[in-house]
Amino acid sequence: MHVGRRNGGVILGGGFGALSKRFGSAAGSMLEAELVTADGKLLLANEYQNADLFWALRGGGGGTFGVVTRLTLRTHESPKTIGGLNGTISASSDEAFRKLLARFIRFYPENLNNQNWGETVKLTSANELKVSLTFLDLSEEEARQVWKPLQDWVTARPDDYSGELSFMVLPFRDLWNLDYWQKNNPSVVQVDNREGQPRGQFWWATNQKAVSEYIYNYKSRWLPAHLFAEPEKLADTLFAASRHWQFSLYVNKGLAGAPRGALERDRKTSINPAVFEASAWILMAASEAHAFPGVPGQGPDHEKGKAIAKKIDAGMKILRQATPGAGTYSNEADYHEPDWQRAFWGTNYPRLKRIKQKYDPGNMFRTHHSVGSET
Repeated sequence: MHVGRRNGGVILGGGFGALSKRFGSAAGSMLEAELVTADGKLLLANEYQNADLFWALRGGGGGTFGVVTRLTLRTHESPKTIGGLNGTISASSDEAFRKLLARFIRFYPENLNNQNWGETVKLTSANELKVSLTFLDLSEEEARQVWKPLQDWVTARPDDYSGELSFMVLPFRDLWNLDYWQKNNPSVVQVDNREGQPRGQFWWATNQKAVSEYIYNYKSRWLPAHLFAEPEKLADTLFAASRHWQFSLYVNKGLAGAPRGALERDRKTSINPAVFEASAWILMAASEAHAFPGVPGQGPDHEKGKAIAKKIDAGMKILRQATPGAGTYSNEADYHEPDWQRAFWGTNYPRLKRIKQKYDPGNMFRTHHSVGSET
């Protein structure tokens, strides 16, 4: 299928979504790109024409190598069903929460780090494990069985833990079907009621704050698979970071545990190779909804933002120290990411820079922390 230019930044920068653990990145599914280069030429880039440029475009960053006018993408067979798992497990003390984290870390590699699962598990400073996950082609009973060992462990300790997990399953074809949601669970969606908007346009209610969001701080990091081999040590690290600020583990944005086909496609891209060793991706961030800089009485609270930003800096410092060389996903990273060349592209950066110099020697296409922007 062909994709318009407005979606190119996501794909050119890698492109991770809820189903990436099964299908890999969007960049891995790119078959061809058409673009205008700095000298005004219209080029096709694929595995057989301008193959070096094609490799760079598959993860090397949007707005970097030229003006992409068309993309051709591989399509995949849709899952039959998609499920949702939501809920919170609360610990009654710091020590109980640390033990819960260690138990979850033991549970994670075999049960969640595979092509069936996606989305987030949030750790909070209030000693909560908040689950908001998707699962593919599993019945509700099968999904419950996956979680039964952890739930049984929690239930056996009522003095230490409380909370429930809820499961639901729907046909995958109805995931973006507004009629389905309005009939079955209208609170999940927010309909776009603005005048002149097409019928059926909606977004998830949980994303409502993103409609007008002012970000205080935003930091991310891949979580390497080998750290899960030492549950107690990793639990201590995650616990210590959570004392400063809450953060989420994204199951779908690390490719350790993805199926062979997805890995083979993505290994041909320019995405940081560290992603193949990552079982999850960490996001620690904070923002304010309905904040409009420059509008009297509606601006963001800068003092509050600075205080929160310091907490996130402190929490992420702990995670960075525990994950040397792990890097992160370039499309969703700190604007001030240190050593961004290595963090975003790892060992691929020198090759990307040579390709940049070949096709854009005057550095016409320059964006913040993009390939070649340091010169």
